[in-house]
Amino acid sequence: MPALAGVKQGLQNAPFVSTLKKTFKVIHPFHPDYCKKFDLVNYRNSWKSQYVEYIGSDGILCSMPLSWTDAAGIDPFIEISKGRSVFHIRNLLRLCELLSDLKEKEDKE
Repeated sequence: MPALAGVKQGLQNAPFVSTLKKTFKVIHPFHPDYCKKFDLVNYRNSWKSQYVEYIGSDGILCSMPLSWTDAAGIDPFIEISKGRSVFHIRNLLRLCELLSDLKEKEDKE
């Protein structure tokens, strides 16, 4: 699908943008366009969130979080775990630290 006339085509606002796929697939399992492919129109970084812009099935410019797509590649954790774990190891380790800190505080009281 061709890009919209007048829509800025500059994907240069992030260092890794050149590695983004020109077409992407929606990988969020609950999104209505799950497994559909779209042409990347633009990328934007807004308030610490990354978004891809594309022309939706209805011809309207849409956006969604980059993490809901395969545009930047699949998170290696997601790929390896194949849905067997809902937690990243770094989050579990951080939880262990927090629980340990709570226990230390409790022991001091």
